Amino acid sequence: MERFSEKVAQFKSELEHAESGQCLYSGIMRALGYSSNKDTFLELAKRVPLLLLELLALNSNSERLLRQQVLLMATAGLLPSQRSGDLSEVRKTLM
Repeated sequence: MERFSEKVAQFKSELEHAESGQCLYSGIMRALGYSSNKDTFLELAKRVPLLLLELLALNSNSERLLRQQVLLMATAGLLPSQRSGDLSEVRKTLM
């Protein structure tokens, strides 16, 4: 019960500075990081805010989900093209 109360307090605090959707998104991303990557996933949620993902979703293009995935993966540095330092493929996908 103590852990739950701490999480409630943390969400309440975050709601003072962020929109409810972003707060929930950050909480989900933090949970996806499990114990060892919580901070990394939270940082990813800050660098790629929910609003940006929603803007990409507004595009009527059938590749909108791919664009969202590429943005998240590129921001995290997890695309194969990033290993060579060539980001031109990333830019092409997002455009």
